[in-house]
Amino acid sequence: MIRDTSAQDTIVEPKRSLSKPLLFVVSAMALVALTYVSFANFNADYSVSRDSIRTALVARGNFVRQINATGRVVATNSPSLYSAAAGRVTFLKQPGETVTKNQIVASIDSPELLNVVAQEQNILQSAELNLQRKALEVKQQKLSLKKSLDVIRVNHMAAVRELKRAETSFKIRVISEFDYAKAKDNLLTAELNLDNAKAETEIKSDMIDFELKTLKIDLSRQLLVVKDYQRQVEQLIIRSPVTGIIGNWIEQQDNKVGQNQPLLTVVDLSAYEGELEIPQTYANELSPGMTVNIRVGNEQLKGKLRSVSPEVQDNSVKARVAFIDDSAASLRQNQHISVGILLEQKDNALQVKRGSFIQAGNFAFVIKDGLAVKRPIKFGSRSLDSLEILSGLKPGDEIIISSVESFKDQQTLYIND
Repeated sequence: MIRDTSAQDTIVEPKRSLSKPLLFVVSAMALVALTYVSFANFNADYSVSRDSIRTALVARGNFVRQINATGRVVATNSPSLYSAAAGRVTFLKQPGETVTKNQIVASIDSPELLNVVAQEQNILQSAELNLQRKALEVKQQKLSLKKSLDVIRVNHMAAVRELKRAETSFKIRVISEFDYAKAKDNLLTAELNLDNAKAETEIKSDMIDFELKTLKIDLSRQLLVVKDYQRQVEQLIIRSPVTGIIGNWIEQQDNKVGQNQPLLTVVDLSAYEGELEIPQTYANELSPGMTVNIRVGNEQLKGKLRSVSPEVQDNSVKARVAFIDDSAASLRQNQHISVGILLEQKDNALQVKRGSFIQAGNFAFVIKDGLAVKRPIKFGSRSLDSLEILSGLKPGDEIIISSVESFKDQQTLYIND
């Protein structure tokens, strides 16, 4: 009897296929999805991949527009000291040494100035002697004028008495009429002489006083000259006008210097400012008093824009910032700072992240359900990272913020995921 393999066979149940209704539903849904995609793609003017674009949501929030710049810390007061006269300079303090106000920091050896001072002092002494001599001459001249006037006054009194005697004698016919008339003429002559003498004495006295006054003025002028030179001599001793440190020597030790030549600087450590370089494109938007946020290392400080230079150098303008924070006392000369100058701030402003799309014009592609539709919009203020939207968009809208140059003339885009 021949054995077969029937004992090794296993009965396998047949697989049950999907029911016809379920298969119909799945097929219909796939057909609808395919139809929608095909319809959307058919109605779009252009197709782009989502990976090739950047998008952002429109939202409301605090809109801040500011200028970012860098600068350095400088002393508010760092005066330069100058030589009062030509001579040889001797520095008594080294750069970096601390000094107090009115402390001697340098001196100038100027033999020429000392010689000029001695000459001017001699001229002053000569002017004083001339004035004293003239004062004595004035006394003598006035005394002489007084004597002459007194003699004329006595002659006048004698003429008056002679006329009285002549009148009495003429009444009793002791003298002739001729003698009586002569006495009258003598009195008239004496009166004229007296009047002229008084006027002449007054004029000569004024002339004498004028000459004396001229010498007094010359003396005063020479006294001012001497005082000015003495002031220059005092300034040969150079003192610090502030409490601080010696910044640097502009001249070398024991060098010959000219008059009004800068010698050294002194840095006042009691107050600092920030010196900034700002691109000239923002120059017209800056004005003193603007709020400034300052970063020094890891420290945040507050400040106010104090001044803006009207001069443009290397496509930038210089500005000064005053620190208003108490912790600014820890600053150091030439320390690096980063600042943000607040130009504008708006609460609850409609805005979107800034992107290259603004270069194409006043429109944006708004994305919804896989399609991006071109929509006109109106921009407001622009900051470094945000754009204010005045009209055309609403909160929650998603727009393309990357460059749209390649499809800016299209009206509808299909976003291919």
